Amino acid sequence: MRIASTLILAFVALASTSSRPALAEVTEVHMSRGLSLGFLPSMVMEDRKLIEKHAAAAGLGKVSVSWFKFSGGVAMNDALLAGQVDFAGGGPPPFAVLWARTRGSAVEVKGVAAMNAAPMYLLTRNPNVKSVRDFGPGDRIAVPGAKVSDQAVVLQMAAEQAFGDPKKLDPLTVALSLPDGFAALLSKGEIDSQFSGPPFQYEADVLKQHGIHRVLDSNAVLGGPATFLMMWTTKRFHDANPKTYAAVYAALAEAIDLINHDHKAVAGIFLRMAGEKMSVDEVVRIFDQPDMRYSLAPEGVMRYVDFMHRTGVIKVRPESWKDMFFPGPVQQLKGS
Repeated sequence: MRIASTLILAFVALASTSSRPALAEVTEVHMSRGLSLGFLPSMVMEDRKLIEKHAAAAGLGKVSVSWFKFSGGVAMNDALLAGQVDFAGGGPPPFAVLWARTRGSAVEVKGVAAMNAAPMYLLTRNPNVKSVRDFGPGDRIAVPGAKVSDQAVVLQMAAEQAFGDPKKLDPLTVALSLPDGFAALLSKGEIDSQFSGPPFQYEADVLKQHGIHRVLDSNAVLGGPATFLMMWTTKRFHDANPKTYAAVYAALAEAIDLINHDHKAVAGIFLRMAGEKMSVDEVVRIFDQPDMRYSLAPEGVMRYVDFMHRTGVIKVRPESWKDMFFPGPVQQLKGS
């Protein structure tokens, strides 16, 4: 984002003036990413070697970057806490759980920045399901992760609004990654519904061909747009590697800037990195959706936090979204 460039450069410069010698910082960064379009900033960072670029600019010399692909957030978080990766990503709900559980510990986790905001569509091929009230015991709803994925939490919110019981639909959910869940929905097997995400929910021709319709979107349940995916790391890594952390943040900012200014180029990157069988024009049309955007600013994080705290999923409620993120330029953004 152009408006964040000055803040990013200031952050990198501040880290570069640290009294900590460059040799004290890591010489290899282990990054993780998922497989969906929400992880496009990570794919651009990897493809364009942006972390390496900003690390060199910060005086760190040659820093190698390894990328590890995960189909789910649980495995990604396990790898982060085990020290196998340095940065993880996912939605606000799993991040909030990790932040609350690690707060004050040796592996305390905080947010780096958001990656994108997008609604999530609850899809079904069951013609009798027009709202969440219509789901029956024979229906099965694929979500990326049980109970604490973005989709699972929004489904709980919708169930509370419809039935007064947030756990009402939990027995119907099946944990499958977004690509696997969408494939299962199309296969006409046991899974007849999916709480989806980009790019799958926007494939209008495919949905029509398989008789799939939208039941609801997350914006209506949440009361407005919200961050879909974000990035986080441990305080231990952040404090020990201020220049490297600043380089990762600057790389993420540059990736998002490229996404917002060259849809065709990044569509090509996505198709190459994700192996999706779509055309460049189809991906560009998704970018052009008014409710699909890439930004460093966290949106609607506290809506998730308030619900999860009220229902006992997390025991601690931050006063502000800023309490959950590291100091730096992200704190100057207009988040929520």
